[in-house]
Amino acid sequence: MRAMKIGIPVYDGVGMLDIAGALYMCLVCKGAMLLAASGRRDDQWATTHWAFLKCSTALFPKVKVAEGHARLVLDRHRLTGGGISAGRDEALMLITLLAHGAGAPGAAKHPALSGPACS
Repeated sequence: MRAMKIGIPVYDGVGMLDIAGALYMCLVCKGAMLLAASGRRDDQWATTHWAFLKCSTALFPKVKVAEGHARLVLDRHRLTGGGISAGRDEALMLITLLAHGAGAPGAAKHPALSGPACS
């Protein structure tokens, strides 16, 4: 086990959470920061809880954090939510993506999503 930059002890294998072949990976709130600490979010769009936006951009400058208080961000096959209540919206968005066949990694890249599931 090692300590991340944000002071939360994590297993060295946290980067392995981003499993090759997975259609989507969903992260809510601080989960996006955990993956960012592994370097697996570099040069990708993400969001997190509004209270962590400033520290997220300071600690992980290579992660592109969506402007404002985005509830959801989809970049490639990683869907991030801006807090626990955004987790419901994230689940609905995931159902929508899977139901409409947008399951190919790399098929969708949106800095910030908008629409009924994101309001």
